[in-house]
Amino acid sequence: MQEMYRKIQEKKIDILDNQTLNSWIEDEIISLANDFDQRLSDEILLHICKRLKNILTTKYKSWYVGTIHAVFQTGLNGGYGISHKISVKTIFQWLGAAQNNMANLKADAAEAESQNKPKAIIPDSIETEFLIWASTNMLCLDHIDHGYDPLKEKKVSPGIRKLSEEYQMAKEMNLLDPLKNRLKNERLNLIEQ
Repeated sequence: MQEMYRKIQEKKIDILDNQTLNSWIEDEIISLANDFDQRLSDEILLHICKRLKNILTTKYKSWYVGTIHAVFQTGLNGGYGISHKISVKTIFQWLGAAQNNMANLKADAAEAESQNKPKAIIPDSIETEFLIWASTNMLCLDHIDHGYDPLKEKKVSPGIRKLSEEYQMAKEMNLLDPLKNRLKNERLNLIEQ
């Protein structure tokens, strides 16, 4: 029985056959009622089971049986507020609270992921665009205007400005590869000297 119950918990609601689902729901409701030290009449038990089956096979059909069971156990332990008896209202409140918690977790995860992504740099000038292109192509430009401190001067060096204009023309004529090769060769020639 335990093995069968464990296997059921690993399945989604929408793939359970009708008899298995009905049996599981009834067992859960009876177990919860016993945990609340509550005696349910056959009529109330049937009503709760019918309403639970209806909501599980529509709104929560993609949930795992084990997830639903965990929601019930969390509710039983006061995780969604204090409950004094098992009822349709109590069960629906637990499921709704669990659904809200999952939605909040997903939203928090999405926000955290978006904060970890690098922000796109929007080039506001041709010089910025050129420097981004040079960086992505792993071009070393320290030999251009050697000793010029752009932070101190608060502007781009004349050599970078000139190369930016050359980059703009090469881009318009689809000649970026020759420009990249020339800049790499210039750097290599300086290293060899």
